[in-house]
Amino acid sequence: MTAQRSIRWRMFVLFCATAGALLAVCYAGFYLLFERVVREQLDRRLGEVAAPIIADLIVDPEDKDVDMLDIADEYFEVLDTSGAVLQRSKNLHVNLPVAARPGFETVYLPGEGEIRLMVIPFQVGEETWLFVSGESTGDENAALATLRHFAIALLPASLLATAIVFGLYSNQLLARIEAVVGQLRQFVSDASHELRTPLAVLQGETELLLAKPRTTAEYETAAPNR
Repeated sequence: MTAQRSIRWRMFVLFCATAGALLAVCYAGFYLLFERVVREQLDRRLGEVAAPIIADLIVDPEDKDVDMLDIADEYFEVLDTSGAVLQRSKNLHVNLPVAARPGFETVYLPGEGEIRLMVIPFQVGEETWLFVSGESTGDENAALATLRHFAIALLPASLLATAIVFGLYSNQLLARIEAVVGQLRQFVSDASHELRTPLAVLQGETELLLAKPRTTAEYETAAPNR
């Protein structure tokens, strides 16, 4: 009984460790995929917002439309190639810490938090300007935090449910194994009992033949008669 409990316990621990590792990998993979999708959507939205503003600047670079923009959690700047600010949205009170090269980057803005920026170069006559479109990552970070909390709560629950199912299944499996082993033991016992008499007779015949020295011819003659 102790051996059976030891085997059952080792199977249970091994299964839970394996299932826990697989669940953790699955949740981590899903989280990374979700994070990637969220970030890509934010980057795409930055480009979509910037496109009409840049088109307007190209048509009328003297118009100070960017200076009039005041959209919550969205920030805009127009720079020249030296980094000098030409225009800035109304809700932006400091220079955005951006590199003078196209692409995406994430920065921290005092008082505003984490900002995702997109730098887009465009031509105004013979000059090259840089348009910076920025948006707070607060909503995205909140969504990712919610998913993390959900995963942290769901992982133990999933593992517990899996362990319960495995415990019930392993009990049934071990019970069947014990039944099969019992049948094998009974078969061996029955076979041993059935063979005991013929073996005893054979042993007696052999001892009788070997009781005194005999020639080969005598063995050949005596054995069939027995």
